[in-house]
Amino acid sequence: MFYKYIGLEKELAFIPFDEPLFDLYYLYGSLLLANDDYAKAEEYLLKALRINPVSSKTILSLADIYKSKTRTYNRFFLYNVDALKFAYKNEDIGRAYRNFGFFYVEENQLDIAAVFYDFSLNYDFNQQAFRELEYLKSRGIDTEIDTEEARKIIESKSI
Repeated sequence: MFYKYIGLEKELAFIPFDEPLFDLYYLYGSLLLANDDYAKAEEYLLKALRINPVSSKTILSLADIYKSKTRTYNRFFLYNVDALKFAYKNEDIGRAYRNFGFFYVEENQLDIAAVFYDFSLNYDFNQQAFRELEYLKSRGIDTEIDTEEARKIIESKSI
């Protein structure tokens, strides 16, 4: 009723005190990302990142924006490097390695992509990684990589 009869120049928003502001920014940014509103999603995820600069889930969400939004993948790659530095949950570590797999597929370095997808399974048993490995196998790429050999290849990429 207040808005209808009196109104305001700016809309007021209530922020519940039992929810940390970081979570609100992160969740809203994630919802915007899911709805392909990349500009606003980036805005709110960056706000969340300013509050918690070591949040791997926020950094990975920002990486997803650049994965979808651009075709150069420079920021996508850099955000993944940052996410991997701060990640401590297996699902975040696995997601970062899958993202590197995607990056190397896009760079047409399929043998390196296979290393990252296979290595991601050490952290997160994810169907996407299996599908990507099946695709790479169908292209004639060896997808069964020794863990120590995979570590050497990953280190050679400065990751």
